[in-house]
Amino acid sequence: MSSEKLWYKSWPKGIKKTLEYPNISVHKMFENIVSKNSDINYLSILGINFTFGQVNDYADRLASALKELGVKKGDNVGIFMINIPQFVISFFGILKTGATVVPISPLYGSTDLQTTLKDSNLKAIICLDILYKKIQEAWDEPIPWKIITTSLGSILPTFKRILARLFRKIPASPKIDNALDMFKLMEEYERIEKSAQCDPENDVAVIGYTGGTTGTPKGAMITHQNLISNLLAAREWSKHIHPKGTHKNFVGAVPFFHIIGLSAVMLVGAFYESTIHLIPDPRNFESILKAIEKNKIEYCHGVPTLYRALLMQPNFDDFDLTSLEIVFSGAAALPNFVFRAFEEKTGCLMIEAYGMTETSPIVTANPFEKDNRKMGSIGIPFPNTDVKIINPDNGDVLPIGEVGEIIIKGPQVMKGYYQKPEETAHIIRDGYLYSGDLGYMDEDGFIFLVNRAKDMINVSGYKVFPSELEGIITSNFPDIEEAAVVGVHDDYSGEAVKLIAVLKPGVADIKKEEFMKTLKKKVANYKVPKIVEIRDSLPKTALGKIDRRALRAEPVELDVDEDEKKKRSRLI
Repeated sequence: MSSEKLWYKSWPKGIKKTLEYPNISVHKMFENIVSKNSDINYLSILGINFTFGQVNDYADRLASALKELGVKKGDNVGIFMINIPQFVISFFGILKTGATVVPISPLYGSTDLQTTLKDSNLKAIICLDILYKKIQEAWDEPIPWKIITTSLGSILPTFKRILARLFRKIPASPKIDNALDMFKLMEEYERIEKSAQCDPENDVAVIGYTGGTTGTPKGAMITHQNLISNLLAAREWSKHIHPKGTHKNFVGAVPFFHIIGLSAVMLVGAFYESTIHLIPDPRNFESILKAIEKNKIEYCHGVPTLYRALLMQPNFDDFDLTSLEIVFSGAAALPNFVFRAFEEKTGCLMIEAYGMTETSPIVTANPFEKDNRKMGSIGIPFPNTDVKIINPDNGDVLPIGEVGEIIIKGPQVMKGYYQKPEETAHIIRDGYLYSGDLGYMDEDGFIFLVNRAKDMINVSGYKVFPSELEGIITSNFPDIEEAAVVGVHDDYSGEAVKLIAVLKPGVADIKKEEFMKTLKKKVANYKVPKIVEIRDSLPKTALGKIDRRALRAEPVELDVDEDEKKKRSRLI
């Protein structure tokens, strides 16, 4: 055992340390799964099931339509949807043409959305019709891509669709000029004769947009092999509790436009030959609890905020959640009291893990062994993965227990950032990805995440970068002379955004309600400040930079209303 790989001391019994990866694309892997499980339900929503065979058939037909529309190998095609079957169909349909999938977050405000659309060079976009207005608001030029739309009602049988619209269960579809209907295309075209061949090691399957470690939106190029290697490692990690051929039920609450939802739920669910019960609105916490109880869900993936929110539901104890076997938490630190409460109330095994969009996503995880986990730890490295803790100033590997930057090497590390060679060269050096996250390794090889790099704010697992948000604020609100954004502690979301603003001379105040309303149109909701303070000046360093450390050190209390205080008190 290498002296550097301390985690081998804690390696789970019977799990291979190294794996061989087949030379196969994601869509070919899916086709192989379908050939053996055609009649098994893969997706379930609103009481309607889609088998593996049906999803594959739809994807084949969509691929034929996309090819006829001019989509070819190397093109980028966007998906702008929530968790509905059409997202999954679109994903595999795009890959079958040889094109690359670009998942786009419906949470984006106009600024975020515009940046992503302009950077990604889309050939086409497949969009939920009720979200299309957001594209129109973000794009101030004639739209250059092919537009394919679908509706929530498209998945329902005709009689259910009529009833749903009659009782306003689903919104009416807006009229969109020059848009093609996804389901009409799939009815019109025959199945593709043969899906595209690809080079799994080099061909990009997904471009996932992320702030990375700097805040500037960049597209992480994730190859077919990146995804396949992470799927196989996940399968190996869990083989004792989920032997091959064992059917499980997943809850699909984590958005598929996020790498955790796309890889760890949507693709792992397929790879495990299991059923995913889709949750279109993950903020409807009661619907998640109902889905777990009704469908006897065994696997649940989420972020700490989700588990806090579920525990806070006043009727949480009324639900039978004892079917839960494994509950995964990632993207942010999981508070110990949430860890304990969820295990005690459900009987599940809570597994904390760590990853990034740039790592497809999983890097480390706790073993699936009750007595071989460490609360508060993000676990030990996956098979074929090397992790080091280094001094960010000189690159030296640090001793046990010392905090430094986490760097990662393994088959899940992305190819690079889309059309950004300088940024790629900065983050990937000598095969290691420099995460920008700070942590330490203990004597057993378990890694503990301590802080985010520099000034990044982590709100429920979502990254908020102060310089980006400050730029949006000062460019859109002329009365603000200077803006500083910092993170403050929040028991609910881990961190919350605080804005300290200096107004221009002669401006006495700003209307905060109008400010908030306008900003919410520009940025994702998690970026909107929970605290806004107006000051005469900002603290500065000797070099004249904003002293964020001083701002973060100031005492602060979040202003939450009484109802919110009562909800939060249930967790204490």
